[in-house]
Amino acid sequence: MRIVEDKPERMVLRDRTLWVSLVTGPLALLLVVVTIGKPAWAPGLAAAVLGLCAFVFFNSTDVVLDRLARTIDLRRMSMGRTRTWSLRFDEIAQVRVDRTSGGRNGPTFRLTFLTAGGAIPLTAAYEGGQAKYDDMLKRVRDALRSAGPSAPSTTWRATLPPPPPPAPDIVQPG
Repeated sequence: MRIVEDKPERMVLRDRTLWVSLVTGPLALLLVVVTIGKPAWAPGLAAAVLGLCAFVFFNSTDVVLDRLARTIDLRRMSMGRTRTWSLRFDEIAQVRVDRTSGGRNGPTFRLTFLTAGGAIPLTAAYEGGQAKYDDMLKRVRDALRSAGPSAPSTTWRATLPPPPPPAPDIVQPG
């Protein structure tokens, strides 16, 4: 996950693992076509593994924090299913970074919103990079604390520029 836009009016976070599926899926199909009718089992096993990777990594997440409307739109797509959430800033009780051990490569992380209805992970998968996630956590929390649209002013004063000097006479007497 990464922040792809951070403007005063909105912040957009995006996570794309679709590219893995776009690489492994066609490779799996190619291996299936090439190995049809062949007695070797290894290419068929490789095709199955590549097909499984294409299925597992077919994920996409978009999170839009609208600072003016003070709303969050979250869309998470995976193979065969799309989930969407629309939340108000005040529905978010907490934002946290979930951490897993990650095995021999070290810990992995993901952002999660905590609401009265439960936890909403922003991504399906975890990834490395604690400093990146700590920075995202701080920036998302700052966005949630940001003020909404400013109240309209109750007093209005016209501020007009001074009038221009009079134009000189075009026709001179004489």
